[in-house]
Amino acid sequence: MGISRNDLYYAALALVMMSFACSVGSPAPATNIDQIPPPPSATQIPEATTPSPIDSAPAPITIPEAELTLNGPWLVFANETGIWAVNPDGSGLKQLTNQPIAGGQELIDGIPTFMGRQVAYITATGFDKDLTLHIVALPQGSEIFSTPLISEAVYAQGDGGFAPEPVKTAGSLKMTEWSRDGRFLAFMAALDGPTLDLYLYDILSGEVIRLTDGPSQAIRPSWSPTGDYIFHMGVDSIGTGAGMSMAGAWVSNLDGSEVRSLYDPRGSGDEVIVGWIDDLALVIHSWNALCGTHNLRTLDIQTGSQEALWQGYFEQVALDPFSGTTVVSVGPIQSDCNEDDRQGLFMVSRGIPARQIIDQEVKDVVWSPEAMKFFSRTELGTQAISLNGEWQAIAEIADNFPPIVSPEGELLAWFGTEKLWVGPLADSIENPPQKVFNEGVTHATWTPDGDALFIFSENRLWFAPAPQYIPSLVAEGISTFQSIWLSP
Repeated sequence: MGISRNDLYYAALALVMMSFACSVGSPAPATNIDQIPPPPSATQIPEATTPSPIDSAPAPITIPEAELTLNGPWLVFANETGIWAVNPDGSGLKQLTNQPIAGGQELIDGIPTFMGRQVAYITATGFDKDLTLHIVALPQGSEIFSTPLISEAVYAQGDGGFAPEPVKTAGSLKMTEWSRDGRFLAFMAALDGPTLDLYLYDILSGEVIRLTDGPSQAIRPSWSPTGDYIFHMGVDSIGTGAGMSMAGAWVSNLDGSEVRSLYDPRGSGDEVIVGWIDDLALVIHSWNALCGTHNLRTLDIQTGSQEALWQGYFEQVALDPFSGTTVVSVGPIQSDCNEDDRQGLFMVSRGIPARQIIDQEVKDVVWSPEAMKFFSRTELGTQAISLNGEWQAIAEIADNFPPIVSPEGELLAWFGTEKLWVGPLADSIENPPQKVFNEGVTHATWTPDGDALFIFSENRLWFAPAPQYIPSLVAEGISTFQSIWLSP
């Protein structure tokens, strides 16, 4: 389909936290996939032997009661009952809202970002009725802003029980993002016209500004790193599975006085933002129903110029925004579409020819800012890949991928349907992860200082401090699949 997993996440959740948050340019010449020379020596991944974890986990203890602190940091998470927060020592668990977020707890991808004391989220009746944006302040959980995203006039456009296009789009794609300094929230809404437009909420003044007014549905707001511009796409229709009808790509300043068209995406089934690599450039790719993702490239928001990174088809992409390095995986389907027999993982950057890193089929690949490495998974195990292309096999204990990396980048937590293990990233084959929790785990996260783990088992929340990670029960009847830390 044309809708990415990140879009599914925003359809189900549309949970946004305070954080970071049209002239067509011709792509610059780039090395074609058929012309990329193979690496000097393609290294085949040795089949790693999964070490036997040390089977010892202490019994849990009880955690004392306390209030939610005034200054954080707080672990914030959402489930079918609303939004919750807890102190970094496991105390002070508090329910901030009692409204289920849109889509319940189907947190699929694209972790929401938090900064400051405000949390933004979207609620709905059913899937796409009464779509409403809320902002609450921590630690009190008091609501400081609320607005419907769709006007009654637009809802009335529905025909024969089918939702109008703005409603379908708002219920399916990314609609919100905080600026990195946490002052502004960019969001899409159909309030003053028949289509979704780009709006800006100022947390300091409480003012809402309409930045765009066009015939297409505005989607996927994305802030430039400096916070001076907001990039977004537009669609005429999100389609029914064979791709969207793309309408445009624009960049706007913060008062709406400058809204520029950057390129014409019509004919593409989707245009996906991978991420920003400097103050004025971002990485994007296209999608079609025939072979999927392709045409990975950079886009300059000042000139609209584009530079190809990987012109062929690929399966997955991961980006290090700091160095601008990307890796793409190519599987059998993409290899056939490219009329090229090479498969595996390739590293690409601006001005540097692509080179093959792994010559096995890659199931998953992600970037870890904590470890400053890419993690990939093949049939032979999991690999940690440095920015120079060198990789190491790491012990794979459980079925979750990627492993949860500690803030300092030295430890990995693995969890599965039965247990949770912790072990070092370096020399993990020789020093296997050790079991620290005996129940099935749905989600886990490190504290900001890396001194403890929060563990969500089925309907129970635990706190496990290092170095033994003895789990203490925080509360029962609590669940989630994703969480994030808010640090004012």
